[in-house]
Amino acid sequence: MRVTQLKTSRFLLKSPVEEDDFDEITKIKSDPKVYRTQLYGQITTLEYCRFMFQHYITDARTLPARRKRWVFGIYPLEISPQFPKRKYIGNVGISKKTLSSETAHLFFEVSPDYWGLGVATECVSKAMEFAFQQGARKIVVDPMHGNEASKKVAIKLGFHDTGRSVPTYTGCLKHIYVFPKPKATKKIAG
Repeated sequence: MRVTQLKTSRFLLKSPVEEDDFDEITKIKSDPKVYRTQLYGQITTLEYCRFMFQHYITDARTLPARRKRWVFGIYPLEISPQFPKRKYIGNVGISKKTLSSETAHLFFEVSPDYWGLGVATECVSKAMEFAFQQGARKIVVDPMHGNEASKKVAIKLGFHDTGRSVPTYTGCLKHIYVFPKPKATKKIAG
């Protein structure tokens, strides 16, 4: 299994997540503040959460040349008053529909305990850099209607609001934001 690690000034982004992270992942995904903003909706069984969690790990078993999805656990690099433990506090991921796709879809969730601290902005920015390194020429983020915090992250990072909303397989609407690959090698805001 290949471990991929990215670092920001405050966080380690690691794929795959660890088996020891399952309880924290379940706690976050089961929090109504989180699942109301996510396509997967309410977690009704531990088995469903385990199914989702296993994808985070099995994706990392795919050969790098054939890999289409990365889910990075977010871990504070240092203990501080804001981050009292070095534990899983959320995730950020990218996926492509096919190996040759030049569009990467970006998704993320952070424990409500750490909302408002810039965690998502910092980690999504790093995931965007990684997506471009994996051959993406465009990144799409599509927060559910009502997920104003994720929309703010997208706008802060320079995503273009397409003005389009599309229905999901659950019938909910998600709003489409796009970020094209920068022409020059300039740093992404964050």
